[in-house]
Amino acid sequence: MKQLFIVICNDNSGFFTGGVSEELFFAPLYEHTYRKFMDAANKLNMDVKFVRASTFEINGAINEIAPDLDDIVVFASPCAFLAKSKDVEAALSYVYDADLGYATIGSMRNLYAVIGTGKMIGEGDVSSPADFIAHIGDCGAKCECWSFLDGETAIPSDRMEYYRRVARYREEFLDYLVMSGVNIELRDGIIISPNSEIRKGVTILPGTEIRPWCRIHENCIIGPNSVISNSEIGAECVVNSTQIYDSILESNVKIGPFCHVRPNSHLLSGVKVGDFVEIKNSTIGNDTHASHLTYIGDSDVGARVNFGCGVVTVNYDGSSKHRCKIADDAFIGCNTNLIAPVTVGKGAFTAAGSTITDDVPAGALAIAREYQSNHEGWAIRRKRKQ
Repeated sequence: MKQLFIVICNDNSGFFTGGVSEELFFAPLYEHTYRKFMDAANKLNMDVKFVRASTFEINGAINEIAPDLDDIVVFASPCAFLAKSKDVEAALSYVYDADLGYATIGSMRNLYAVIGTGKMIGEGDVSSPADFIAHIGDCGAKCECWSFLDGETAIPSDRMEYYRRVARYREEFLDYLVMSGVNIELRDGIIISPNSEIRKGVTILPGTEIRPWCRIHENCIIGPNSVISNSEIGAECVVNSTQIYDSILESNVKIGPFCHVRPNSHLLSGVKVGDFVEIKNSTIGNDTHASHLTYIGDSDVGARVNFGCGVVTVNYDGSSKHRCKIADDAFIGCNTNLIAPVTVGKGAFTAAGSTITDDVPAGALAIAREYQSNHEGWAIRRKRKQ
């Protein structure tokens, strides 16, 4: 079985698209072409590997992810200045430029450089991604360079035509997902990147945006009005009106509405997060609940922890970030401030309204607030003075 390694290089996309945003460009047009490559390779029974990297990371990405791959490499890059030049020599010089780190690739591998878009150039009569894949499946050249631009994937100069194509490609991909078993009853405002994997049984509700490099597992409900970027969502999750970036949700997590999961967060199975909760750079243990109005930042939280309303992990002292550690079965009372770095022991409680500055031992109750004092008649006297 031949091996096909596709590297999508995304660092020149702004120039390539004439100022159109990278996310908008990759979702409907370039990824549309990428799917054509993948479909053609699969039909020819090729082992397909895929990675995204910037121009300066290509050499390292190939050597790290596929160190033993000597058969075929396809380097797909939206480099407009090469595509527009229609100059094979210039393209090859660019690929082999030692300053950009391509010399090792060229000397070690059978390299096929698919440079941006433009009329298909190179040896042989090739006019589409499918033809190109068939071509490299039959030949054994050391290096060839191609650039293609069929009428379907061309970037039109007319702005209205561009957006018409964007809409068409999105509809095509939604059709593909529905045929694959994804539930999309109403498509209003739904944007899904073809570089994200949506498993069978997932329900996508209106207003949802699933950006590149996401993986949504079986039987999730996503939306309405959710944004997920470069994240993995486990089976049976519900993500309601929530934004999630560069994070992992394991199975059976319920989150939302109006939550924000910031990068490097990991929510384990059974976590429940309610409205107006923000989580950043934290691990949340199994079956932990944070029902509403809570900020959990730079924290390591155990299993079955309960966060009351208004809890804040105070993780920034003005110059450095610090972490909180909350052990299994702890109960964090409403309006508790945890001044990091601080540890709350297993099964410990914090009283509502406390500002915790010292570690709380396992099984203890921490109370850190002023004693209440009542001044009889104060309100009446105040009213008489007005």
